[in-house]
Amino acid sequence: MGNRDGGSRPNPQLEGRNGSIWRAVTIYRRNYEDVADEFGISKARVAQIIQQVRESIPVTDLDAMRRESLELYAELTRRALEIADQAAAPIFVGKDGTIAYDENNNVVRDYTGRLRAMETAAKFDAETRKLMGLDSATKAEISGSFKVEIVGVSPDELS
Repeated sequence: MGNRDGGSRPNPQLEGRNGSIWRAVTIYRRNYEDVADEFGISKARVAQIIQQVRESIPVTDLDAMRRESLELYAELTRRALEIADQAAAPIFVGKDGTIAYDENNNVVRDYTGRLRAMETAAKFDAETRKLMGLDSATKAEISGSFKVEIVGVSPDELS
């Protein structure tokens, strides 16, 4: 069905409506329902288009797309962490918007933005781990044995 030979010719599946649907789902991480609504198609059709495009992408193009995604996640993570490192914004109170102070006359700060930036960086890290397959399940084989010993009872008493 698709071109998986690693060739460098342009992929028509990544153009037009199908390309827009592919980018909406894979790059912008939109869910199938939102994409289906936007394009006036069913969720099942979105899934079919994603599968068709995926099968048409040459292996080397998939590697390039993974690299681009990794670079994007790295840049977004860096930016989120820069925000997390910034001083928290002061809290303003009252209808005149004066800065709030605590009992020690220190500015009361809102750390919500910093926490959101840290959460965002963690989400980008999770997406990166998924992209690289680092969160894949691994098979683990565990073996062992046990021994039962009855102490203080004679075998004749057990029957």
